[in-house]
Amino acid sequence: MSRYKDILKRLLLILLLTVMLCSLNGQALIAGDSGPKWHEDPESVTPVFIPYWLLAYYLDSLDFIINLDKLSSLTNLEQLQYARIPPELAEAAKGFREGGTGLTDSFIDLYKLWEKARGLVAERKFSEAYAVYRQMLAGLPQARSDVTEVKAAVIASGLYLNIDKLSGSNPLRAEYERVMEKISLIEELHEMMEKPLVDLEKIKEMVNLIEPGLLEQITALLNLPPEELEKALQNLNPEIILQLLKNTDLTLEIEPDTAFVGDEVNFRGRLTCEGQPLAGREIKIMLDRETAASATTNGSGEFRGTLRLPYSYRPTAEAQAFYFPSGNDVVRYLESSSPVVTINVLYYEANLTLHQEGAAYPGRDAVLVGEFDYGSAPVPPERQVTVYIDSTEAGEFASGGTFRTAVSVDSNILPGKHTVTALAAASGRYAPVTGTCTLDVKLAVPVLTLNMPGIGLLPGPLGFSGSLTSEVGPLSGAVVKVSSGKDQVELSTAKDGTFSGKLGLGMSPDLIGTQPVRLEIRPAEPWNAPLTVTRNVFMINWVTCGLLLVLMLALAYLIPRLMKRWHVAAHRKPEPGVVFPKPSAVPVPVEAQVEQVKAGKTEEEAATNPVVYWYHRVIQFIQEMTRRIRRPQETLREYAREVSRLLGPLSEYFYELTLLVEKRLYSGRPPEKEDVEKSRSRAEEILRWKG
Repeated sequence: MSRYKDILKRLLLILLLTVMLCSLNGQALIAGDSGPKWHEDPESVTPVFIPYWLLAYYLDSLDFIINLDKLSSLTNLEQLQYARIPPELAEAAKGFREGGTGLTDSFIDLYKLWEKARGLVAERKFSEAYAVYRQMLAGLPQARSDVTEVKAAVIASGLYLNIDKLSGSNPLRAEYERVMEKISLIEELHEMMEKPLVDLEKIKEMVNLIEPGLLEQITALLNLPPEELEKALQNLNPEIILQLLKNTDLTLEIEPDTAFVGDEVNFRGRLTCEGQPLAGREIKIMLDRETAASATTNGSGEFRGTLRLPYSYRPTAEAQAFYFPSGNDVVRYLESSSPVVTINVLYYEANLTLHQEGAAYPGRDAVLVGEFDYGSAPVPPERQVTVYIDSTEAGEFASGGTFRTAVSVDSNILPGKHTVTALAAASGRYAPVTGTCTLDVKLAVPVLTLNMPGIGLLPGPLGFSGSLTSEVGPLSGAVVKVSSGKDQVELSTAKDGTFSGKLGLGMSPDLIGTQPVRLEIRPAEPWNAPLTVTRNVFMINWVTCGLLLVLMLALAYLIPRLMKRWHVAAHRKPEPGVVFPKPSAVPVPVEAQVEQVKAGKTEEEAATNPVVYWYHRVIQFIQEMTRRIRRPQETLREYAREVSRLLGPLSEYFYELTLLVEKRLYSGRPPEKEDVEKSRSRAEEILRWKG
């Protein structure tokens, strides 16, 4: 008995220590190393789409076409298919590339044909000129179709970029408008090329208004005698007058031939016909095939004026003067153009460098530091700079040389490497400039300070408290979800990142053991990473332990007494006169029962064991018929399957009878009436073959 008392004392000591440990709290400082992992190469930055660059690309392509630079145009358009473009803009970019490729061939070829036809007219090779002119006219529909496709692609791009919603000073809108101006210029050039080289319809209208002096010239040129003059006048027609049209000569000078964009340059020239000045005629000055100015000749045939160089930041510009006859001149003179004059265009260029300062987080401003390097050029007071993070505009600011500015980072941006592009649009003499750098966006890792007991009781509340902070500051309003199994509780952190609460733990079948408590932190700020931590708490089921203790006490009380009784009973001698029961008879095997029937049972047995009786009747016939006797180790069912191959149609009846006799022999119950009738029926079917 003293041994059992020692066991009880130890159990009570364990329970006492458990209660004492439950009152102890555990504190842990847990860093948020279980935040999301972003699987990407930290050194790689995916090329991004900048809307301004796409429009600038469009503008370059159109400038190449207008300047008749076929090779540069086709090369530029070919590179467009490798550009990184959003899926929503892919169709528009494809349309611009395909339409621009067709327009490059059609416009440049047609313009050269137009210039060739005008040259032939100046040489008075009218039939050849009109053959070339008709060839040019045949290609104009295709050229117009190509420019329509290009225009539709640019408009679709503008709709995607929401150009209409941008202010007039926005560089993206300004670039879009320049692209549309280039398309309008190409359309105007198409209209100019479509005009007749010599206006025959106008000549027909002017035939009856020919001045007498001109008639004398016509007579002299036609070498007609005076008596045939009347006849010649009757036969006068536009084709004859066409042969009498006089060539004109046009010159052009530009001074200075080198100037900055936006500056004015002086032009002058002279229009003559066979050395004689033509006064009061309008002269058009075209710069890069766009009408830039106009002037009227004076009495000496001279014209002069000024034109402003456009803000097109290209090293050269081509100027050319044109004279197109109008009024009575259409029946006197041929049109003419001056030689092309090249103007050297000056402008300031710069390099823009920038880099990230400090850390960048989603939803918080990032700091960029940069500098404009103008070399020996003067530094402007300030320039408007637009910043893009990947393809999203992140802010604008004004700067001169160096700058330090904050740009907004989208709250939904993914952590990792992103491309920052700073774009300074063209401003006066200063060409546009861009700079790029890599922005490394990351999530601030929360640090959790947790106070939680190392031991808990089931069922019952588990108290906890703690605080959450990161390198950015305390996590305010973060959702803290604490769960263990099916039990859970949610709460929010205070402004200083602290929290406290209790987790109600329900009943569990476990006795004692470690149970994980999971804490999931979902920060309210987008710059903080989520955090999940798990603490293992040693749980004691006090209800189960109490019941177990009661059981152990009961067993400690009962077991010694039971063992004492068993010991006395085991050594007690049997009393005289006690009769032990005889063992029951061993059941006779099935095969033995069948052999008993075969050995001497008569039809009287049919009344007490009918199923076996009918099987005995049939088995004798089957053995005689198949010449196959059942082996001792063979069961009734095995024997039935074996002889079924020899019985033909009787096999089914014999197999059913075998199942019935097995049921009778193995069940130990009297056969049912239905089984008796069925056994008799199957046996009679088989014995009928015995004849």
